[in-house]
Amino acid sequence: GSDAVKQSVNGPILLITVFLIAAVTMYVGLTTRLSSVIADSGFGTIQQASTLLSVMTIGGMLMGFAFGFINKALQAQTLTVGLAALAAGSLVIYFAPNFVVLCAGAMIAGISYPTMISYTFNQISEVCPKGSDTLCTSVVLVGCNLGAFTAPYTLKLVGGSALSQPYLVYGIVLLVIAAAYAAYHLIRK
Repeated sequence: GSDAVKQSVNGPILLITVFLIAAVTMYVGLTTRLSSVIADSGFGTIQQASTLLSVMTIGGMLMGFAFGFINKALQAQTLTVGLAALAAGSLVIYFAPNFVVLCAGAMIAGISYPTMISYTFNQISEVCPKGSDTLCTSVVLVGCNLGAFTAPYTLKLVGGSALSQPYLVYGIVLLVIAAAYAAYHLIRK
């Protein structure tokens, strides 16, 4: 017979996958919609919006480098803080009275997202069945891609007629997930 370990996926990995589908859907949705919201609100031009998206990407990359320190400091609550920050960024964008405030919200969102993703991917090896790392990572990556794919549809679903509506809806959803995750960790302790 073959000595190969039959790879498998467990509950926590499925939970991570579902979480990432939601997180990626929301973040991709928020960044996709940003230019329209900026132009529509009269805060700025499409040019300014694309500059802001570039700055968010750079901010996210810098956050990727800082992730180790943050994770060491916050440990299990790294995800809670990341979720809460993305929620805050989203709500700041929704309620922003001007371009500067909107930029601040976008930056908060831009740096919180990689924190969540890095933390979640770090968790894979910890919760994955032994010897199934490859399969587990693949399943989670499929979840990420699915999230990116469903983003435009989800935007339409939660959008209503207002361009900025998803920022409010996602902000609230993210806060609920953050609270649930924080509570789950406190109870587990």
